[in-house]
Amino acid sequence: MKPNFPIIIIYNDALDLIPAEENLYQASLLGVLNGNSNSKAYDNEGNIWELKLISEKVKDNFFTRLLANTVYNPKINVTPEWKLLEKYKLVELKSFIKKLIENDNDFYTQFVDEKILNEHIENAKSLKEVYEILLKNVFEFEAE
Repeated sequence: MKPNFPIIIIYNDALDLIPAEENLYQASLLGVLNGNSNSKAYDNEGNIWELKLISEKVKDNFFTRLLANTVYNPKINVTPEWKLLEKYKLVELKSFIKKLIENDNDFYTQFVDEKILNEHIENAKSLKEVYEILLKNVFEFEAE
């Protein structure tokens, strides 16, 4: 089983938008080492998924972490592994995203006012709408 894309991934008090599973077939070494804890993916069908990026080439040890954090952090091929966790209510996801925006250091709000962004998110009727709002206002902002 896999989530219904697009998805919103929340990890380490940050979020990312993933349009298709193909976007998860490569990751940085450091991303694999650090990103596999507490990664939760929210899909449009109301499901929360645990996501792990698996690579047989990655050995999680002191030397690998030292290199990845300093001089050698290559892109590697990975396989996404999914585990269905539970259902969620859209209001819970929107509340969590608004909290991230509230505690933001101008990443989510560098192109749009916090109040306006939160208002758009509050009015969204589906995960897909929240995804589109974040995509347009945060990740792909273009000045008019």
